[in-house]
Amino acid sequence: MLGRQQAPTVLLGTALVHVRDTIGSCQTVRALIDSASQISAITSACCNRLGLQPSRWTVPVTGLSGQKVPDVQGIVQLTIQPRDKPTPAIQVKPWVLSTITSDMPARQLPVQVRAKCSHLMLADPSFDEPAPVEMLIGADIFPQVWKNKCSSLGPGFPSVYSSVFGWVLIGPVQEHPDIGAQSMLVSLVSSMESIIERFWKAEEPEAAPPQFTEDGLCEELLNSDMRKDQAHQPSTYDG
Repeated sequence: MLGRQQAPTVLLGTALVHVRDTIGSCQTVRALIDSASQISAITSACCNRLGLQPSRWTVPVTGLSGQKVPDVQGIVQLTIQPRDKPTPAIQVKPWVLSTITSDMPARQLPVQVRAKCSHLMLADPSFDEPAPVEMLIGADIFPQVWKNKCSSLGPGFPSVYSSVFGWVLIGPVQEHPDIGAQSMLVSLVSSMESIIERFWKAEEPEAAPPQFTEDGLCEELLNSDMRKDQAHQPSTYDG
């Protein structure tokens, strides 16, 4: 199983941001940062949690390959800001959609990725754990959240980019096999072989009975012939 190749994981940038609800309190929202999207968006579930009422909007929204995005519920106006400070406070008008994307990342990332960036203040401290995306930060406000710093974590690891929310990880992730899991499988195979060997030792006799061996059969035939000869010999008596 461990030898089977998996599709490469490409990490997209996520951030935990503060969004003000209808009473002015800040709530944490997990956002995907995507400069290729012309609009920003928010899920209807997150919109309800914030107590925001969407305004009706009839302009169609299209996605990848020109596919029409279904169930557009309107548009809202809100303010987002970093979790650790009140500025910058960025005004945004995201579209309200039933869903934005599936959980990201698609699967748990290798622990080596987290170890590589443990010294950084990350925009999403749980970037390596699959979790829902509640908001999409698109190109309409991308220039306000992005900075110009970038650093590579090394071959096989994503790069980190600076933003007003902290460092964001983006890029392909090479699979790093878990040595412990490999050792466990090898140990399991060894244990199975040992069990089978003990089973056959318990089922087989220590040695075959003499009558089933070649030497034993020859000896039995010889003894049988001798008994027959003795039976046919005449008896002699001394007179």
